[in-house]
Amino acid sequence: MKDSRRISDYIPDASALVAAALVVAAALAPVSVTVKIEMLAGGALMMSLGWIWTMREHRGSRQADETRAARLVEEKSELERLLDAAINSQIATSVDVDLKRTLRELGQTLNADLAACFMLERDIGMLRPQPGAFGVGPGSLQDYLVSGRDEDPIQRVLTTTKPILKARGGTAVPRMLPKGFAAGAVLLAPMVVEGDTAGILVVAAPDRERFSAKDVELAMATASSCGVALVKERLLTISRQQLKHSTVIKEVALAVNSSLDLPQILHVFLGKARGVVEYDRAAVALFDHGVYRVEAMVDAEGYVRRRALNAEGAIAGSIFARVLDGTIEKRTDLGGDDEFATEGPEEARIGHAFSEVIVPMRSKGEVVGCVAFRAARARAFPSDLHPVLY
Repeated sequence: MKDSRRISDYIPDASALVAAALVVAAALAPVSVTVKIEMLAGGALMMSLGWIWTMREHRGSRQADETRAARLVEEKSELERLLDAAINSQIATSVDVDLKRTLRELGQTLNADLAACFMLERDIGMLRPQPGAFGVGPGSLQDYLVSGRDEDPIQRVLTTTKPILKARGGTAVPRMLPKGFAAGAVLLAPMVVEGDTAGILVVAAPDRERFSAKDVELAMATASSCGVALVKERLLTISRQQLKHSTVIKEVALAVNSSLDLPQILHVFLGKARGVVEYDRAAVALFDHGVYRVEAMVDAEGYVRRRALNAEGAIAGSIFARVLDGTIEKRTDLGGDDEFATEGPEEARIGHAFSEVIVPMRSKGEVVGCVAFRAARARAFPSDLHPVLY
């Protein structure tokens, strides 16, 4: 193994060695008293020089630590300032569209009881209701799974970008509306943004027979403006998350570069990870020669504690073996009888599910450990979060 010490690091040791040699020589050598005194004085001088050099090195090291700490504080403040400036700038330039007001005005104009926007999540084939719907309260609208069949009217709206109308007594519409709203006229208008269908605007009027051509024209225009607003808001949210994630990663990197103390690094890492992923338990496990060792655990109060019960064991056959291939292990709908990479629930209530995600840690191409996060709800770690976790 190569020694990374500098030659100057050996000066105190060399001074002590020369001083010891002079003292021994003065005691054993058959020389005059004057020479002995000179040799002892030389030994004392070498000891003093070694001590002075050591103090010099300590002072320089302390000054370097203080400079590095000041630099870290300055860079952190600059990162926070840039983050706030970027977010405030984006908020100021975002489209000022009040979705709730727009849908309310549309519903009142068309004499409708419900007007709501559903955004399309392409990766999971799901239409999800957006906040601000007119005529229903929060939580009244549910996610709608797109079937992909040509006979599905929702699928036709998404693929053809043309609206679909249902008059009273006509063909039944998909079950995406609360009970009673689909009894009368229903209008499904695509939210087209730059040629792509971003979602669907749904308008329901239980007391009307049908919607007119002018009603459809107004709904299409409203759907287009709402789609643009929602897409820009989504891009803004993604941009905020990316800025926040970049800041967290930068702070963790600065902490790692400024300290070699493992508990301190783990404390900073798990604490900063809350800015990236929401969790109620987290654990860091390191792998070494087929054995895992849990080095840190975030408990119920959010405190980081070193090690945990049953913190060591063979990787083979354990839950940690699932990430040895370098891929994320996502676990959903966990209960009290399931094995946890973090910590099992103290009390497992009926109908209350947990979820975990285990992220492998790599070093020089090898999996050397993992980080596990737990959330007190099912399906808490969607697939679109995986790139950030990696």
